[in-house]
Amino acid sequence: MAAPNFRSRGGYVQLMGSDTSNGTSLPPGPDSWRLQARCADRNLVEDPDIFYDETRYEDARQECKLCPVRGQCLDEFTDDRFAFAGGMSPSERKVWVSTGKIPVGPPTPPEVKPELTLEDRVLALVELRAGYGLICRRLGVSVRDVADIAKGHGVEMPEKRPEEFRGKVMTELARQILIGLYLGDLPRVVADKLGCLAASVSKVRDRLMYPAQ
Repeated sequence: MAAPNFRSRGGYVQLMGSDTSNGTSLPPGPDSWRLQARCADRNLVEDPDIFYDETRYEDARQECKLCPVRGQCLDEFTDDRFAFAGGMSPSERKVWVSTGKIPVGPPTPPEVKPELTLEDRVLALVELRAGYGLICRRLGVSVRDVADIAKGHGVEMPEKRPEEFRGKVMTELARQILIGLYLGDLPRVVADKLGCLAASVSKVRDRLMYPAQ
């Protein structure tokens, strides 16, 4: 059986008839929880494709973490075979069902990452040898600004592409991912630009950009 064409019809709850972005409402009843679903509002989740594209499931996972009705969604779509729903992929839901461990109720609050300042971004990009032209163009600063920030912290741009970042070994792909993230690109945009999985971007971000304290 072929997967139905759900493209451009909103998140999984939205495609089931609960789009709240245009004021649509549901009568009180067992399905009224859908009004609170994050993916039912196109103002919050602009790109519904993340729920149907396996390479972008990590982006969908981040949206689900912010959803107040993830438990109800998981209960409703446990057996669905086509989309990321309830905070899990189809294969993950299958495992949960087979082991009898289906998490319902309030989702775990997402980890809050520290906000990066312009100075943080400039210093990291200099260490990553991103190039002054790229840094200035994307961050809207001058070459002198970059030089002053780097000099003030005793940071110099490496003469060759670095194989480590702040004491941790990194591949060239990881370096490119970090450059994209520090320039302010969304993880899915970085993944698209580099032709890699969103999961790879998330892994690099968590290991090198926001290492566990």
